[in-house]
Amino acid sequence: MFNTFIQILVVLATALSYAALVALTPSRLVQALGLPMVGLLGLAVVEFAKNKTMCVHLPLRLALLFFLIFLSTWFCTFLVARIDKQTLRFAAEESHPDRRTYERLRQQQSWMAIVKIFNDGRWQIADPGTLETVAIAYGKLGDQERSEKIYQQAIMTAASDVQLRYRYARLLEKNGKLIVAAGQYERIFNINDFEPDPHFAYGVLAVKMGNRVEAIQHLRKAIELYPDGSPWQGEAKKLLDRLLREEVKGNGAPHLNRTRR
Repeated sequence: MFNTFIQILVVLATALSYAALVALTPSRLVQALGLPMVGLLGLAVVEFAKNKTMCVHLPLRLALLFFLIFLSTWFCTFLVARIDKQTLRFAAEESHPDRRTYERLRQQQSWMAIVKIFNDGRWQIADPGTLETVAIAYGKLGDQERSEKIYQQAIMTAASDVQLRYRYARLLEKNGKLIVAAGQYERIFNINDFEPDPHFAYGVLAVKMGNRVEAIQHLRKAIELYPDGSPWQGEAKKLLDRLLREEVKGNGAPHLNRTRR
């Protein structure tokens, strides 16, 4: 009974070791080295099926044990090396993170990891895109004040980046800081007055702040800049028509409840 149990263990362990070899090793040469083991394993199965003692002959027993030890040792070495390599890579990234590190963590939505690396302070970030990633991470974690400060740092490194300022203005607007957001839109218009999205967004913001004249002005500008027939041009036209109708009727500022990009 004991011998049968040992035989089963040897067969299973040998088969699993070879399966791991084929699955984890791209080298055809290394995979070919395991082929003799298949033949020996087949002989062992035949002996087992005949209800005889498996591996009667000493050379066959030694050969099976050799391949089993070889493949088990190789598999463990490969696995440890793989884990160690990955650990070293993550450790190196945390010690010397670069933009790719933050981009990878952002794709994985690992907001806590981004904040942790940033707070370590071992690497001074000068890239506006990376700083924006950190700002987004703080925002996702609920620290809107810190998120705004990091956005300000990003803007200081790329003062003429209209899209960066636009996203910052949207964040301010989301946080209820309408006047500060309006100031950012004004800076955007001074840098580049030919981007339709900021004009549309500021038009909606101006309505919220009760400035219907500026709202109409910027909505018209957005309609002019958007491609003809585009969905956002259509949205801007609907809002402008609504404002003009209410202006004629004298019903006051309209109630806006729509999703903007």
